[in-house]
Amino acid sequence: MIYLYSKFENPNFIYFTNPKTASRSLRAHLKNNSIELQTETPKKVTVNIEDYFKFVFVRNPWDRILSAFLDKAVRGASSKNQLKRYAPFKDSSFSEFVASIKNSDVNSEERHIQSQIKFIPDYVDFIGRYENLTADMSRVCEEIGIPFDGFPHANKTNRVGSYRDYYDDYSKDVIADKYYEEIERFNYKF
Repeated sequence: MIYLYSKFENPNFIYFTNPKTASRSLRAHLKNNSIELQTETPKKVTVNIEDYFKFVFVRNPWDRILSAFLDKAVRGASSKNQLKRYAPFKDSSFSEFVASIKNSDVNSEERHIQSQIKFIPDYVDFIGRYENLTADMSRVCEEIGIPFDGFPHANKTNRVGSYRDYYDDYSKDVIADKYYEEIERFNYKF
């Protein structure tokens, strides 16, 4: 299987990247502790995984999809690096963006809205949650032997209020239907 991941030795760990789960903040914290991860590219894991602490972070899919929209469509609209998938939605509502997901295959979508299941191998040692980011990142840092005193939120979107405030019944149901596998696996609720 092919995954987005970064491997580091001494300490030995493999970080499986799941987009829109504080990966930039995590990388910044590691860099501040003299651990610079190479930019990940999709590839097979080719090392003896038993020799590494393997971890990944997940996020509530309703919150994650909203974050992708605000980051890539709204904020990205002014960026020359905006991804083609989001360009048609720079002046659209969030509901219109979610409607575009309804007829898509979330297993082959652009990675920021792809199902999180695709980013997580069965053999990870720890699955942290974006919702428990501070406590879970503290645990990761303890495992790999670096200090943790919190970290700044990099790449923060300009969301006002809760992610729940952006959803109507239709868009809430679309996400529940399209991302049901991760909702069940990680016991997420709207």
